[in-house]
Amino acid sequence: MSKPVDVKVYYDGQIKRLLLDQAAPMTSLISQLEQSFPILIKRSKFTISYKDDEADEITINTEEELKYYLKHYKTWFPKDTVARLTFKKLAGGVKAAATTQPAVAPASTSMISQLAKEKKIALQSVSTGKYLAILEDGTVITVDKQSGAILSLAFVAPKQEDRSVVKLQSKDQKWLRLSTDVAVDGKGQGGQKCAFILIEKKDKESGNIVYLLKSIAHKDHFIAVSKTGDVHSTKTPAADKAGCFLLSFVD
Repeated sequence: MSKPVDVKVYYDGQIKRLLLDQAAPMTSLISQLEQSFPILIKRSKFTISYKDDEADEITINTEEELKYYLKHYKTWFPKDTVARLTFKKLAGGVKAAATTQPAVAPASTSMISQLAKEKKIALQSVSTGKYLAILEDGTVITVDKQSGAILSLAFVAPKQEDRSVVKLQSKDQKWLRLSTDVAVDGKGQGGQKCAFILIEKKDKESGNIVYLLKSIAHKDHFIAVSKTGDVHSTKTPAADKAGCFLLSFVD
């Protein structure tokens, strides 16, 4: 049996020290916090977050995201003897019913709504027909076959009917990002530079639904693929459909 994880939880000037079950840390966390902050957990919408090694505040929405943090925090902060989580009550948020998960906005009725449920996707460039892939060394390229371009999708929060905030990770746990110099690579740690607004729109020529990846950290920059297959950022994603992708879910 794995050892419990020592965690400090910060909320509204208070600090609680807990031991979390590594097999089900979210269940363990919520169960203990219900005793410490019953009104917060049972009646309010709230968020759980942590600081990563890039000093970005990362919101946790799922058990898998919490497990990811608990697995990596010692690598990021070798001097820390405990994991650190922050709870925040959302302004004006009162739940209609109790829940054991952090609150997120309701999903839409479009294909975007599946993103919270599906974990594996592939993105195919409309301009080249090739698939977006992240290599083991963090290089982002395009490849011919979908099998070499399967990405794990981390759902952050939906915004509205045709868009959702997401993060994309390779099988080698490399996060797609726009770096400080607005270059596209797979060397992120899951911070804000790795967050993208996935925008759904209808292509007027083909009638197909296509998707755009707009950076959260770098305003007005999108992921794009040139006619030669180079992956880069652009402010004009519609030009030659360089920033347009077909999205498919992978079993």
